Amino acid sequence: MADNRKPQGVQMHPPGRGGGPMRHGMPFEKPKDAKGTVSRLIKYIGKSKYLLLGLFVSVVFISLAGLAAPYFQGISVDVLDILEGERVDFNKLFIYVGLLAAAYIVNSLFTFIQGLIAVRLARNTVRDMRRDLFNHLARLPVKFFDTHRHGDIMSRMTNDVETVSNTISMSLTVVVSGVLTITGVLTVMFILNWQMTLISFITVPLSFMATLLMGKVMRKYFKRQQALNGELNGISEEAITEYRTVAAYSLEDSEIADFDLSADNLKNTAVTAQLLGGMMGPIMNTLGNLNYILIAAAGGFFSVSSGMPLSVIQSFLLYSKQFTRPINELGNQWATIQTAIAGAERIFAVMDSPLEADEGKSDAKVDGELDFSHVAFAYKEGEPVLNDFDIHVNKGNRIAIVGKTGAGKTTVVNLLTRFYDIQGGSITVDGTDLFDFPKAELRKNIAIVLQDTVLFSDTVKNNIKYGREDATDEEIIAAARLANAHSFISKLPDGYDTVLSESGANLSAGQRQLLSIARAIIADPKILILDEATSSVDTTTELHIQEAMLNLMKDRTSLIIAHRLSTIRDVDKIIVLDGGRICESGNHEELLQKGGYYRKLYMDQFAGIET
Repeated sequence: MADNRKPQGVQMHPPGRGGGPMRHGMPFEKPKDAKGTVSRLIKYIGKSKYLLLGLFVSVVFISLAGLAAPYFQGISVDVLDILEGERVDFNKLFIYVGLLAAAYIVNSLFTFIQGLIAVRLARNTVRDMRRDLFNHLARLPVKFFDTHRHGDIMSRMTNDVETVSNTISMSLTVVVSGVLTITGVLTVMFILNWQMTLISFITVPLSFMATLLMGKVMRKYFKRQQALNGELNGISEEAITEYRTVAAYSLEDSEIADFDLSADNLKNTAVTAQLLGGMMGPIMNTLGNLNYILIAAAGGFFSVSSGMPLSVIQSFLLYSKQFTRPINELGNQWATIQTAIAGAERIFAVMDSPLEADEGKSDAKVDGELDFSHVAFAYKEGEPVLNDFDIHVNKGNRIAIVGKTGAGKTTVVNLLTRFYDIQGGSITVDGTDLFDFPKAELRKNIAIVLQDTVLFSDTVKNNIKYGREDATDEEIIAAARLANAHSFISKLPDGYDTVLSESGANLSAGQRQLLSIARAIIADPKILILDEATSSVDTTTELHIQEAMLNLMKDRTSLIIAHRLSTIRDVDKIIVLDGGRICESGNHEELLQKGGYYRKLYMDQFAGIET
């Protein structure tokens, strides 16, 4: 099934282009900068300073209690050592056993506190990340959304961010406590016996080598897994939002096949990634057990050769377990950490995408006079969509742009609104270069009514009010009346307070278009863009809308993207595009009399009707 569907949204996509990369040819990025990604994550974590401090204090107490326990246990063994026939000092024994119990209680208490703090820290961190990601997405150029699958973007906002959150709550404490534990254990071990400490170091290089080598391989597969997860979300999102089209063409089996193929790819990659990740734990445990055996053997040797006390050997064995435990835990968490790094890379890749360039500082007022001078543009290098496009539009004029699909009609609108920027020539508004206007100010003066309606899951009132946020209820009702929408709105269950379902699915196509027109009316723009705004309504409703649109277009510069030529008979001028160039211009009657390209288009639509 072709992947050239038009994604939902307010964006107007380049002619002939799909909403994102091809489904199964999607390139998978290799990890580019794992160290840089971790560094940026640490900066986000560091924003919650007090929580981080509380976590550090908790880990310190846990580590100290963990260090004290083997020491008190070793002394208790010494107290019980009656090989020399000495009487057991039960007072000392009770004291050391009590201290041992206290160490375990402190460890358990602060472990609980640590867990609470870690969860809070994780949620704060991902809240900041998600907020920054959404703020960045809201300011990206339309081109970004035209060239990225919407499901993949949503996957980065949800799945990848949650993966980072889970990893912070589970793995951050492992890393912090691991560093403190290893430092403390090494210090105590050197104090007890430096020779035994050096022996315990034998397996450390092997552990680090295993971590580095496995991590390099694992990161590749976890990055691929996250990308495939985004692709699968993209397929699911398209199939759900475009289900009417899928059902209309009876292509359910094709969609299922596409989904199954992507799901199988994800499964195979995930199995490999998890298999590699699962190997880390056993490898680290094996090395830890090897370290335990070496220390036990060395302890036996030193006990026989130099009379090393049993308490020292006992403590060393316990400390050796504590020494390897953080490394083993890190190995067990390594797969999760790699997944989080891969997800964070995908999040930061979006955050690093360049924002819309906007150097406009002019405070000139928009009145509606437009001038396109030798404009050239191509979405893809070497494939021009507009070439030497040159027209002048006086204030208040109604200009229709017609042509076959792919001729460049919608591109003219994309350039005027600066969804895309021209690559040659110039566009001026009231004599001021388009680039001199701040984009937000320019777009406030332009209202767009698209062929594909865009409504939000909100009240009818707020959907109309989207055109101008400070509109009063009276103005909203007046706009609805002008758009001939008031009558059907009044019959809705809650009138203007009726909440629409997703994309306004609880309204007819014609009703949705009427609300879009009411939204444009409330915006009170200087420039109006109509992309075949009446194509979704019946003939009777179209007559009412045409009347309303005439009132709306009065004294406003209007650009009409026309597919149904019957709707543009009364415009001031018709621009005919063919292959990105203007091949004809004039009013309806003039162009018919010329007998050129426009007449052919007209006759193709109204074959058999005399002109």
